[in-house]
Amino acid sequence: MSNIRNSKVMRMISILAVILLCICFTAANTVLSFAGNYKYEVTVSAGQLGTVSGDAKVSMSYGQRWDPNDYSVKVKNKKYYFKGFAKSGHEEIVGSTEITEDTDFVAVYGIKGKMVSYEVSYQEKGTEKELAKTRTLYGNPGDKPVAAAVHVEGYIPEAYNVTKTLSEDASKNRLTFFYTKAESGQSTSDGNENGQSDGSGNDNGEGNGDADGNGSGGSGNGDADGNGSGGAGNDAAGNGTGSGTGTGSGTVTGSSGGQNIADADSPTAEPKDTMDLDEGDVPLDNDGQDAAEETGNSSLVKWAIICIVIAVIALIAALVIRSKRRNV
Repeated sequence: MSNIRNSKVMRMISILAVILLCICFTAANTVLSFAGNYKYEVTVSAGQLGTVSGDAKVSMSYGQRWDPNDYSVKVKNKKYYFKGFAKSGHEEIVGSTEITEDTDFVAVYGIKGKMVSYEVSYQEKGTEKELAKTRTLYGNPGDKPVAAAVHVEGYIPEAYNVTKTLSEDASKNRLTFFYTKAESGQSTSDGNENGQSDGSGNDNGEGNGDADGNGSGGSGNGDADGNGSGGAGNDAAGNGTGSGTGTGSGTVTGSSGGQNIADADSPTAEPKDTMDLDEGDVPLDNDGQDAAEETGNSSLVKWAIICIVIAVIALIAALVIRSKRRNV
């Protein structure tokens, strides 16, 4: 009689465990769906030392990437220069950033010292073909600027960001993005669901100024017709005379939201988040990318599975203990 009762209890435990698993998986899918559809608010502020062009507040989906190339900053005081953007409450300069929560970006400034130039270029891997206009920017030796990749139709960058500590020798200050051609059916969209044009990027309000104060202006935020509105063009001394005529390519890169860069089975690897040239990252080789690097969505899946396993174990343990108590 006792064996029959124990058999019924174990059968009941199995049925309840299956039901609980179904409920947990449904709940996990609901959480992931909510995370993908929820809109996060992203704000951009220039602070008291400058003014920023571009949308000061935008709504972005989970996993979309915020692009600093969509903004330019004009410095009010010639004593200072614009270094880049950082997350509110932090000093570290950031580039293209995956959005997983409400985020505030603020402009970071530095006091001008012995300014040096650095170049940011965009080339096709293997051919060194120039895919977008090289940008010349300025900073103090010891600065570590973070450059964000620009969108190039039909190509995928090996990294979303490239960073390097500036040297007093300007010839060593080169930040190069390498791109590979997208495979057939592979999207090069950055997940901008608002359909905003990436153009060819802007120079963060610095322009391509030379030491004589003759700037060519930022490369502009191109619209769908190729109309841009580049920065004023500041030189190393902060005296820009550039016209600021934009050079937007007018290619709209909007999509339905989320990150959609490479198919899982594609030989073209997913772009690395940040390539740090100080740490020996080689732009020509992206094979060292950590394959285990997780996106926000995969982290949610991991935690959902952990919660499911814990819940099932707890239920089974509780039912077994209850069954033993009845048999005593």
